[in-house]
Amino acid sequence: MAKSIIQKDLGRCYLCDLLGIPQSGNRTDLEEHHVIFGTAGRAFSEKYGLKVMLDVGHHRLSTEAVHLNAENALLLKKIAQYAFIKKYGAELWAKEWGKNYLDEKDMPRKEK
Repeated sequence: MAKSIIQKDLGRCYLCDLLGIPQSGNRTDLEEHHVIFGTAGRAFSEKYGLKVMLDVGHHRLSTEAVHLNAENALLLKKIAQYAFIKKYGAELWAKEWGKNYLDEKDMPRKEK
């Protein structure tokens, strides 16, 4: 997995951590998830590190899976856009991807 700009600990399920679900160490059921998926989205996610590790349930095998649950998929897209804007800027996001997942209240604040 190329470096993620979203997740630091790649040995854990990102959604489990986000949702406060306890996890055991040494996970063997983790899969790489390109947060912006689809043909163009996968390349975009790969290029900019918009990826997280998810357990198989949160990735593709349960009702909570991001490939089956629009709410969880949107949550990760918002987090990815926020991380991207903080690292690269809103202008590059608009130029490279163009889709907006964030409400005005979700936008990163400029640091003084």
